[in-house]
Amino acid sequence: MTVNKAYYAAVQLSPDPSRLETVNVGAVLFCPEKRFLRVRFASDFRRARKLFGDVDEALLKMQRDALCDRLGEVAEFRSRDDLQEFIDRRSGLLRFSIVRPLQVDNPEKDLEELFQRLVGPEQSRKKRGPRARTIFASVLRKEHLFEKLHRPLKVELPSIGTVFHADFGYRNGRFNVIEPVDFSSEDEWFKAASARAVEGQALRAAEHPDLGPMNLVVVGRFARKTEKHSEAVRRILHRHEVPLYEMNDIQALLKDIRSHVDAPTAN
Repeated sequence: MTVNKAYYAAVQLSPDPSRLETVNVGAVLFCPEKRFLRVRFASDFRRARKLFGDVDEALLKMQRDALCDRLGEVAEFRSRDDLQEFIDRRSGLLRFSIVRPLQVDNPEKDLEELFQRLVGPEQSRKKRGPRARTIFASVLRKEHLFEKLHRPLKVELPSIGTVFHADFGYRNGRFNVIEPVDFSSEDEWFKAASARAVEGQALRAAEHPDLGPMNLVVVGRFARKTEKHSEAVRRILHRHEVPLYEMNDIQALLKDIRSHVDAPTAN
């Protein structure tokens, strides 16, 4: 068995470095003799959310991917000093612990053992079916409507102090913004319905500089355990002039979409 000298460090998330609080979210192992340099990340940022509360996961994923790409250029790292210099230049939410030496004989196996020691075992996640947006996009593609409705937009809603993001919309008098929503949690369906009702009311009060007056249309995906709440969701949304179409019964919506996007005078 050939043993080689290597170096390792924990990849740490530190939302506020001044507080000196970190959580390990990955491990990096560098073995110059084997030309091995790899980073292993946790599959998600649940540990960070548990410690720090809300974190900007989109930014974290972007920084994680950039870090993986950079460390993938193993030819640029020839010694411990190269790795240390890279670490010293790091800024952002993801940082590194002190680089420490290690003897390795199987870098792949040793990296996995390092990950287990520094980060811990991955918790198994419950398998979840496709999300409402994914299902709705699939239906639109099947109906040859995706390209006609895929209009990513963001709208400032000053009345509720937020920015509304949507992926689909079409004009039917007003511009109808379609939001696929998962009502799959027994504990969260009421909160999700109330949030869309407030957004719908704020959307009607706002006016997009290019699209003009707008409506919100919700396409709801209910799980077996939340089907019984569909009428309650419908009533909540209706009071705020937000129509609800259930994912398994959207033919009326598709018919209306087609009649307007295929019309010669449609915008």
